[in-house]
Amino acid sequence: MNQNYKVEKQKKHFNWEAFKKFFRTIYSNDAAFHAGLENKWFVAVIIAFVSIIISVIPLTVHAATASGSQFVNSTYVYNYDEGFYSFLEDANSKGYSITFNSTTSSAKLSGVTLSSSNNYLLYEHTATVSDNHSTSKVDFQVFYLPENVNFSTTLSTIAALGVNSTSGRDASYLVFSNKYFASALFKPGSYTSVGGVNGDYTHLNSEYTSLKYFYVTSNSTRNENSTASLNLFKGFMDAVYINNRTTYTWLQLGIISAVNSCITLLMGLVLFLMTRGKNNPNRVIKFQQCFNIAYWTALTPAILALILGFIFSGYEIMLYVIIYGFRVMWLSMKTLSPTGPTTK
Repeated sequence: MNQNYKVEKQKKHFNWEAFKKFFRTIYSNDAAFHAGLENKWFVAVIIAFVSIIISVIPLTVHAATASGSQFVNSTYVYNYDEGFYSFLEDANSKGYSITFNSTTSSAKLSGVTLSSSNNYLLYEHTATVSDNHSTSKVDFQVFYLPENVNFSTTLSTIAALGVNSTSGRDASYLVFSNKYFASALFKPGSYTSVGGVNGDYTHLNSEYTSLKYFYVTSNSTRNENSTASLNLFKGFMDAVYINNRTTYTWLQLGIISAVNSCITLLMGLVLFLMTRGKNNPNRVIKFQQCFNIAYWTALTPAILALILGFIFSGYEIMLYVIIYGFRVMWLSMKTLSPTGPTTK
């Protein structure tokens, strides 16, 4: 008589013991030390790879979400809004304009003829110096470069042009051309740009038809109108920056990934050299094992760099390097010292 037997499959249980050992490597140098010796080399490589990915997240996110108008989002715009609004008023009163074509991603100036003798200066705004009411200085300029003029070369000339003195540029500017746009903000009396943007018209919305779009006259005061006009222009600057933002993001991602990868490898070499002492009981650790230990210790600096990178914007590229260096130094002084734990 045949009997059918039902074979029950054994349920797989989560290996909590292995997880505990892994978790301990995050805060324990001894655990990371033994994990590097006892686990397969490819596990250490995977941890190093994941650590590098984690460490580059803050800088990548900040670069990918940066706005072109960020430099004029602060409290101090050093009369940039006044200069821009005066430019719009001048264009309206004199009948010239710059039109934008979202289909061809281009801009075109009409209603005025410019000269190369002054780098195709279109408009210049002057303001009275606060400490000397009899003196006026240029604080804002607008240029339009014809299609046959090299944008990069002329922009470099404009950026270095001494407007109020021979010491260098200290006036903000806008530079339009057929395909490209650039702007920079300068603090009066300072010859270093506070910030700026450059890009192209590829991602312009159809609403950006001409300068008239930015010219607001509906508010009760001129200051309110100038603020509203600048706010509209911020959207324009955000749009022209999109292509360059993508390029800069990939460039920065490549640079910081390379830097963090080299640092991770360097820490492995440091551990190898630290264990080569003649009387060091850990000198039996092999070359690859030293790198394995370094890889296992990389995860904690990466996690801390991820958290602190979003808190301290601007320091993202240094955090992983500094924290990782401290952990390896701590490990070499304690765990890998002649009195620390030794290999079996």
